[in-house]
Amino acid sequence: MRIFDPVDMKVFHTGTFNANPVTMSAGEVSVRELTTERIAAMETLCRALND
Repeated sequence: MRIFDPVDMKVFHTGTFNANPVTMSAGEVSVRELTTERIAAMETLCRALND
């Protein structure tokens, strides 16, 4: 685990959405707005589309 010790060296983690403020804002809004009722409504719509 010493390789992951931030004192000795830095570990870089790259990705498409890392450190992207727009993505973080969208994720925050999604978590806040996705209530149980809204998820159930989306499931109903998805089932209707699937049929």
